[in-house]
Amino acid sequence: FPSMPPRVVAPLETAKDRAGRVVGYAMKIVPNAESLLRWSEPGFRRAVPPALTAPLFLDLHATVSRVHEAGVVIGDFNDLNVLVSGGLGHLIDADSFQFGAHRCPAYTERFVDPTSCGPKDLRPVRPHTSASDWYAFDALLFQALLLVHPYGGVLAGGAPHSERVLNRVTVLDPRVRYPRPAIHWRVLPDEVLQRFYQT
Repeated sequence: FPSMPPRVVAPLETAKDRAGRVVGYAMKIVPNAESLLRWSEPGFRRAVPPALTAPLFLDLHATVSRVHEAGVVIGDFNDLNVLVSGGLGHLIDADSFQFGAHRCPAYTERFVDPTSCGPKDLRPVRPHTSASDWYAFDALLFQALLLVHPYGGVLAGGAPHSERVLNRVTVLDPRVRYPRPAIHWRVLPDEVLQRFYQT
């Protein structure tokens, strides 16, 4: 397994059953952790100072950059595969990371890059790339800042999630009813909003 930055919870050694068969991996524990999913829940976020979001994502950005510098792609980058402990993000499920000849077949529909999918559904038809990791990063950041997924809200006519993603009908589209508990996107600086729009 490639050498990873400290906040990647990578396999340390194989775990074996009593018969000596490999059944998994031993990895370090992340103490007092919450999944990044919690950061998009309004009730949880009321107890978290907003000023903690930027340092968390700046640190996570640095970790993702270092993972890519090592020639590794996260692949299944989603809000359950990031644990937050002490204000820092730790990447877990590293045993599915993509490197060398080892491809990552795993994906989470809510965070898969639609440009890696076919025209009919959100199933990747091309290997994950560093660009698809950055797509997921931006979706995670959007969700944490605004408490709504980029494809959240309700589109009149009730189009399925996959259809909205493949047609790029985000929550920023005026046809989508913005969720009441979410923070409105107008609070974002123009530069950040432009980045999300381009993503």
